[in-house]
Amino acid sequence: LRERANRAEDPRWRALLLLDAARLAEGRGEGAQADALLQEALALPGEGRYPVAVEREQLAYSRVRRARGEKERAEALKSWGVALRDRAALLFAALEGDDTAGVPVYARRWQTLGDLWLAGAQALAAGGLAADGEALLEEGAAAVAAAAPEEAELAAELLRGRWRLLSAAGDTEGAALLARRLVPLEGEGSDRALLALTLADEALARGDAAAAVSRLRVAAAADGGCLPAQVKLVALLAESDAPELGDELEELARGFATPEARARCLLAAAYVHARRRSPRAVEALEAAGRNGVGDIVLARFGRLLGSVLGDGALYEASTE
Repeated sequence: LRERANRAEDPRWRALLLLDAARLAEGRGEGAQADALLQEALALPGEGRYPVAVEREQLAYSRVRRARGEKERAEALKSWGVALRDRAALLFAALEGDDTAGVPVYARRWQTLGDLWLAGAQALAAGGLAADGEALLEEGAAAVAAAAPEEAELAAELLRGRWRLLSAAGDTEGAALLARRLVPLEGEGSDRALLALTLADEALARGDAAAAVSRLRVAAAADGGCLPAQVKLVALLAESDAPELGDELEELARGFATPEARARCLLAAAYVHARRRSPRAVEALEAAGRNGVGDIVLARFGRLLGSVLGDGALYEASTE
């Protein structure tokens, strides 16, 4: 096959012969030889490049699956990420009108390109090249925005992918900067809530509790009572003994799945309301009763609230 490839005059035919030779080399366990043959095929002009790029990417993925040990897996992931990136580059060129690489018409979809970029970035990051993965998604988002403005959602998804990589790497500052760009692009839902949580964490890191509270409220509202946001919000309000703490505890209770969890939260809300001399303390206590709190606990809590509120009637009623 190698000899035939050397004599072939048609670049596409030569690339396909080298591709077959690479498959045989890989089957014999000669990975370095297979890589060299694929690189030679990719360097040729003509319509053989994309089929070779697809085969190279699939071969790289098979090595990821066969890898043993962290070092071998990291190397395999890096190679797979590079192969995905190179395949995506040929597809992007085809989408812009360059038909010379042999990309099939059915493969020329922006979403397919986005999937390749996202998978490539994740592979690069998992292989220890997080900066390369982030750059791939940032450049991809910019390329999509320039070449296909109607694919704005794909560009946003690529930026969200980069934001996830930054968050996973513990880059709070970088994730927060990107989250600020993404928040205006998001509707309601879990993505908006997660972005708001990122900004809340960044605000806390710089000591801005007011900004953190504001972001946590956005997160809680965006995702139907996002529990992580509400728990953080309650903790922050408790630190400052904020007047709205009781209301937030009641809101937090609504998000719990079990009556026991709701009841505990409502009892805490009742006590906080009582300290504020609010009549809502009794309402929260009654709600706790509806969620399964026993009569003895309700009576004891009623006496406690009566003492805090200075409400003799409540105290007496709870003593009976």
